[in-house]
Amino acid sequence: MKLVVKSVLGIVGVGGALLATWLVIVGLGATPRAADVAIVFGNTVERSGRPSARLRARLDAARELYSSGRVRKIIVTGGVGKEGFDESLVMQ
Repeated sequence: MKLVVKSVLGIVGVGGALLATWLVIVGLGATPRAADVAIVFGNTVERSGRPSARLRARLDAARELYSSGRVRKIIVTGGVGKEGFDESLVMQ
């Protein structure tokens, strides 16, 4: 029975790795198209209340999409992190 479980888990693991690889390859080769909305997922806000470098990069990319007319609206998401700031309000 243990061998069957290990085999199934191994197959699922290999399948998941292959799927992830395929998604990366397809995603890197995708041609961006216009969309109605861009969604910016929240990330760390520094203790100073400023977006982290990773969050700033996301916001910069969304701004570029908006400025170039490739998206009509931007939606920001996030919660209150351990630093005490609402990510969505900081991104606004």
